[in-house]
Amino acid sequence: MKLTDNDIKSLKTVSLVSGLFTLLVAVLMLSGYLQLRRLDPLDTPALVKLKEQFDRDPANKDLQEQIRSLDLVARKAFFTATWQVRAGSYLMLAGAIIFILAQRLLTTGARPVPEFPGETADEKTIMGIRRQWLLVPAVVIFAGALVVSALMRRNLPQPDKVVTADNVQVVTLAKSSAAETETLNQQPSFAEATEGEARTSQPATSNQQPVTLPPGHSFPFFRGAGSRGFAEGTGYPFEWDGATGRGIIWKVPLKKHGYNSPVIWGDKLWLTGADNAGEEIYCYSVANGSLLWTAAPKNIPGAPASVPETTEDTGLAAPTAAVNNEVVCAIFATGNLVCADHNGKILWAKNIGVPDNHYGHSSSLVIHNNLVIVQFDHNKRASVMAFSIRTGEKVWETVRTGAKISWASPVIARLDGRDQVILNTDPFVAGYDIATGAELWRARGVSAEIGPSVGVNSTMVFAGNEFAKLVAIKPGTADPVWQDNEFTPEVSSLVATENHLFVATSFGGVACYDTKTGKVVWEHYFDYGFYSSPIIAEGRVYLMDLNGVMQIFKAGGAFELIASLSLGEKSVTTPAFAHGKVFIRGTDHLYSIGKN
Repeated sequence: MKLTDNDIKSLKTVSLVSGLFTLLVAVLMLSGYLQLRRLDPLDTPALVKLKEQFDRDPANKDLQEQIRSLDLVARKAFFTATWQVRAGSYLMLAGAIIFILAQRLLTTGARPVPEFPGETADEKTIMGIRRQWLLVPAVVIFAGALVVSALMRRNLPQPDKVVTADNVQVVTLAKSSAAETETLNQQPSFAEATEGEARTSQPATSNQQPVTLPPGHSFPFFRGAGSRGFAEGTGYPFEWDGATGRGIIWKVPLKKHGYNSPVIWGDKLWLTGADNAGEEIYCYSVANGSLLWTAAPKNIPGAPASVPETTEDTGLAAPTAAVNNEVVCAIFATGNLVCADHNGKILWAKNIGVPDNHYGHSSSLVIHNNLVIVQFDHNKRASVMAFSIRTGEKVWETVRTGAKISWASPVIARLDGRDQVILNTDPFVAGYDIATGAELWRARGVSAEIGPSVGVNSTMVFAGNEFAKLVAIKPGTADPVWQDNEFTPEVSSLVATENHLFVATSFGGVACYDTKTGKVVWEHYFDYGFYSSPIIAEGRVYLMDLNGVMQIFKAGGAFELIASLSLGEKSVTTPAFAHGKVFIRGTDHLYSIGKN
C-alpha cells in the first residue's frame, strides 16, 4: 500500500513515542535492578544484627517481633519487584512490537522514489537498506529487554530465603499442638440461629409453602450464612485440576460480565451480570449447570438514562445477590434493586439512587426474615436500608452520620443476645438492629477506601484495611481491644473462629492471628495475592488467589498446606459451597467441582 504524507508523519510519531517508551521502561527496570543490588532487603545490616542477637537470645520476644517486621518488608519487596518485572517485560514487549510495526509500515508503504535524470538508486536497494536499519534497533530493544528482565529475575529477593518467624521458632508456633485444635466446622450459635430462621421460618407467599432445607444445601449470601465466611455441610473436595477436567462436574460459559459470587438455595444457583445494554439475573441448575432462566428488568422507575462510570475491576455487577426460600434479590451499580421469585418472575424493581462511587457500587445484599438489607455508603450520602422482600417498600433507613464511602458488605450476627447487621466503613465499625435500623453501637475502626467486610465470632468483631490497620472490637466499647498493622487486607474479607482470625493480603501474605491477644500465630506467603475472601469448610480454609489457584490449608493454629489447585482460568470472586461441591465463578466460566 502507498502512504500519504499524513500517514508517514503519524507513523513516524508512533515509532518515536514507542521507541522512547520502550527505552524508558528498560531504564526504569535497570534502575530497579541496581537498587536491589545496592540495597538487598534480605541482607541489611539491621537484619544481620538481629540474626546475630537472636542466635544469642532465642527466647527474646522483642527480637521475634522485630524480625517479623523486617520479614514483612522483605516479602513486600519481593512481590513488588516480581510485579515490576512482569509488568515491565510486557510493557517493553508491547512497545517494541509497536515500534517494529510502525517501522515496517514506513519501509514497505513509503511513497515511490521520484525519478531524476542521471543514475538513481534502485527502490529495492533502498528498501533493503531501510530494513537493515530497522533490524538494528529491533535487536537492541529485544536484547535489552531480555537482559534487564533476566538480571531483575535473578536478583529478586526470594521468599524461601527470607528469615521468617518459622525460621526463628516463634514460641506461639512451637507451643501449638493437636490438643489446641478447635472444632472448626461448628459455627457460633448466632450464625446457626440466623441462618436457621432464614431457611425455616420465612412466611409463605400466597402461592408458596415454606421450604426447609438441611444444612449444606444453601449458600444464600456473599460468604455464606450471615455473610460470615463459613460453609455448612460436609464432603467438600480438596483435589481437582481444571486443565485435565479432574474433579470438574460441569463447566458452563458465562453471559454478561460481573464480579459477583454464586449464591445457592436448594437445587438452584444464581449470578448476575451487566453491561451498557442492560442488567440480568441468571438462575442455573446445581445438578448440571443448565441455564434455567434469565430475568432482565426493564423500565425501572427512577433508573438513570445512562449507566454510571465504573472501573474495569469493579464494573456494573459487583455486588453478590441474596436468596432465601421465597426470592432472590440483586443490586447493580446503577442503584437498581430487583427482586424475583425462584421461577424468574420479577416481583418488584426500583431505583434507590445512583451511587456516587468512583469505582462502582460493590456492597452485597443480605436477607433477614422478610427484609433485604442494603449498605449504601457513597460520596454524597451514607445509609443502611431495609426493604420488604415481597413489596419493595422501604421499611426503615438509618443515615450513617460521619460515615464515608465504603465497598464492604453487611454481615449478620447475634451479639449480646441481639440480631444485628454490622457495617465497616471509614472511620468506624457499627452494629444496627435488624428489625428497626437503630444504631446499637459504634467503635473506631480503620481508614481510607475500605473494601474488606468484617469478620465475627460469638463475642468480637474484626475489621481491617490495607495501609491502615487490623482491629479487634468488643461491641459496646469505643476503642479496639487490640490492633496491629503487620498484615492488612485490601479487598479480601476477614473470617474468624473463636480462637483464630485469618487475613489474606493482596501481595500474597496470609496470616493467622490469635483473636484474644492480636498476636500473629503463623504466617505464610504465596506467589500471588488475593481478592477472593477465605471460606472455612470442614476445618479447611479455601482461598482463591489472583492466578486462579485455590490454596487450601488447615484452619488452625499451625500452617499446614493441604493443596494448591488450578482452576484453569483466573478468578477474583469468592466460591460458594453446597451439596458437598464447590462452585466458582471464573473470568469466563461457572464451575461445579466435586469428588466424583
